[in-house]
Amino acid sequence: MNTENTSNFFDRKLTLGARRILERFHLRIDELQVSGASPYRLLLQELFHEENQATEIVGLRQDLVTTIEIVNVDDDHAQSLKVTEWQTVLLRHADRFAIRSSVEATTGTEHLLLAALELDDWTREFFSEHEVYFTDLTLKVCPPESALLPGDTESIRVKPAGVGAVDEPTLHRILDAAANRCREGLRVVEDFVRFGLDDSFLSRSLKELRHQITATLKHLRQEKWVSSRDTTHDVGTTTTTQSEVFRGTPVDVVRASMKRTEEALRSLEEYSKLIDADLSGRLEQSRYRFYTIEKAIEANLNSRERLADRRLYLLVSADNCRYGIETTVRDTVAKGVDIVQLREKSLPDRQLIDLAKHVRDWTYEHDALFIINDRPDIAIASGADGVHLGQDDLAIHEARKIAGSRMLIGMSTHNIDQAKEAIFAGADYLGVGPTFPSKTKAFNEFTGLDFVQEVAESTSLPWFAIGGIDLSNLGQVIEAGATRIAVSSTLCSAADPRGLTTELADRLATKQ
Repeated sequence: MNTENTSNFFDRKLTLGARRILERFHLRIDELQVSGASPYRLLLQELFHEENQATEIVGLRQDLVTTIEIVNVDDDHAQSLKVTEWQTVLLRHADRFAIRSSVEATTGTEHLLLAALELDDWTREFFSEHEVYFTDLTLKVCPPESALLPGDTESIRVKPAGVGAVDEPTLHRILDAAANRCREGLRVVEDFVRFGLDDSFLSRSLKELRHQITATLKHLRQEKWVSSRDTTHDVGTTTTTQSEVFRGTPVDVVRASMKRTEEALRSLEEYSKLIDADLSGRLEQSRYRFYTIEKAIEANLNSRERLADRRLYLLVSADNCRYGIETTVRDTVAKGVDIVQLREKSLPDRQLIDLAKHVRDWTYEHDALFIINDRPDIAIASGADGVHLGQDDLAIHEARKIAGSRMLIGMSTHNIDQAKEAIFAGADYLGVGPTFPSKTKAFNEFTGLDFVQEVAESTSLPWFAIGGIDLSNLGQVIEAGATRIAVSSTLCSAADPRGLTTELADRLATKQ
């Protein structure tokens, strides 16, 4: 059996069903050499060998199962690749569907099926003949996300109604317990952001929120609640669930504490209405503010993971490449470019999508991320990993409605206020600049190295210094605190893009 790169192949987030399917597929790899069967056919046979998520979205139909078992189709393209290369391409496509379909982004059998349908013409035609269509299945697995309108989250305000049927000591015990949970949860989150993420901006925001909540509780006469506390006879102190006992990682701890804080704030908000509706409204606003901070923390965690080793970012268009866009993209991703952004302002949509799909394929060759400038719709249509927005483009929340929760969204920022706004809006990374005069894009003024240093001291969200950066000034940019850079003409116009890419990548790597 061919076991080349098997361990690497399974070293990813897979459901048990997907892992089982792929393990059985590996046991049959030798059949590809003997029978000339398409690897897609073998994969489909294993997918439909048992009930799983893939068969559930299709419907486990005997006509499909029987036909898949007996059909034997040669696939010249698949056979021209090594099996391990074919597997890598398949899993990358499957992972992309997983990212679009859930927060956990765990690749399952349904994602393997969608990847096979997307990659293989025969598979797509075979299912179409049985009235099972790729677009329908995609919508089932990756439904478009609906976003709440700003007004949808507003709570109904009530006037103070007195204690009513609840006696004052009971009310005070409820409020005291909720206040303690809230402060404790906030402190746990703040400690993680301060020491785990090393993020000055989010840490300061949490501290300000904690002080705001403390001031509100003081106005509610929190000191009166302590006398009603009865820990000895509190039945809740002896009730513990398994999920409360186990925490696998510090991230598990902080996520549990964020939910605990939100629940405590809601309890404070509701029960404080019995005392002062106006102060209850202030707690409501604190809860909304914490939701926004939670979103920024989650974006930070997600981006730090997905962009952990992504240091060199190339912005490219067809007309600014000395050796043509295909040669430029392929050569630079081979030598160290981690992210490629396609920036085309004037191409008709159909031509843009066609070009974007080619760039998507070229970036796949070396596992580089692919970003589309301005257009989340084109990003989806071309299978890109994300979209990059400027200050005059769609707002992040508008782009998120189109692109979904798991697509990367970057934002260009030119001052610290724009950076903060982008972070709270849920940006996955920032463009920071312009640092120096650029040959690609004209600016009225340059934020320079001071802005680079300010961002470096404020946030741990991934960000890329941009604007006129090359080997001659890279040292200054690194000295100011940048660990990632974005370039365009520096590489696109270079006499030796491959060599220059290697030098830039090496310089960035030595500073980590």
